[in-house]
Amino acid sequence: MASRSFFTMPCATADSAGYSLLLYRTAMGTEDHLAYSDALLLLERGADPNRSAANGVTLGKMLNDYRRHFHATHKPEPAEFVALWNRAQQHGVVEQGQ
Repeated sequence: MASRSFFTMPCATADSAGYSLLLYRTAMGTEDHLAYSDALLLLERGADPNRSAANGVTLGKMLNDYRRHFHATHKPEPAEFVALWNRAQQHGVVEQGQ
């Protein structure tokens, strides 16, 4: 059985080196909204939302950055992102009201 930390991505690209599968799929959400759904499924299956990548990125930081981006560019948040954001809020990964 895989550990609860799941997998760490190999050095696919410099900006995602050392990302857990959860962080990698969340990062891919900007190009493929279904990746946010994958990240949500990983959380539901026990992926650690507090695990940080080698560069210090955490799920909470990534979600906050993406949310700021959506607001700054006046782009609507994809439904898949909203579902992931809500799950993260419910479990204290991101703060209520952010």
